[in-house]
Amino acid sequence: MKKFRKLILASLISLVILLISLLKAGSVLHYSTFEIDEPYVVRYAVGVLGGDLDPQWFAYHTLPMYLLSLLYFFIYVIYSLLGLVSSKIEFASYLFDQSEVFFTSARILFSVVYTVGTFVLSLILWKKFSSKASAVIFFLVANLTADAILASNYVRVDTFVYAFLALMLYFGTFAPKTLPSFLLSIVFGAAAFASKFPAIVFFPILLFQIVVDVRARNYPRVYIAHFFILAFACVFLFMPYMFLDFTAYKPTII
Repeated sequence: MKKFRKLILASLISLVILLISLLKAGSVLHYSTFEIDEPYVVRYAVGVLGGDLDPQWFAYHTLPMYLLSLLYFFIYVIYSLLGLVSSKIEFASYLFDQSEVFFTSARILFSVVYTVGTFVLSLILWKKFSSKASAVIFFLVANLTADAILASNYVRVDTFVYAFLALMLYFGTFAPKTLPSFLLSIVFGAAAFASKFPAIVFFPILLFQIVVDVRARNYPRVYIAHFFILAFACVFLFMPYMFLDFTAYKPTII
């Protein structure tokens, strides 16, 4: 019965996040190809859809483009099953011709990611101050004010950085000190870096928290070494061509 209640609660939370995301994305039909980031993120996501995972362009880190490409692939499968397109090339041509599909689907995805980030921060507030009211008020203000709605309607890699760092903070500091929490804090920290380079500054912060937890005997000492191994492995997994095509990546850090 307890597991069933947790499942119901998780389903309700997911439904609320989805509904608020769609509500915030109400202006997505007012798409524009002139917003900062948008043309680059969606264009390279479609390029990845074609099968070439190397964007050969790293002014923005690539994980958000990979995730957006998964969404485009899902839409492609639906269109293919409905007989609307016969190949990925035809689907890509359709996307470029029908900009409302091209940008609207991307903005809905980024709106969902933004809402997830605010939910995680609300959860942190609840755990920190034991106040459900404060968490709910923050969640509503952070999602339904004019600036929040505007932020949700931009396809920017910063949106993923925000959500991933919120998740890293939660699992690194506020979640129970378990192996899954340790692993997820590193995974989301690496995901934030694989979304935008400046997030690299949070790796030392996360490492410091892990060292504190080791000293407090929340984690075994070997976890410090595991941090370096897992961080590298996750970055490689999320952005492999940072290493495999370092020649193309190098200008972004010089």
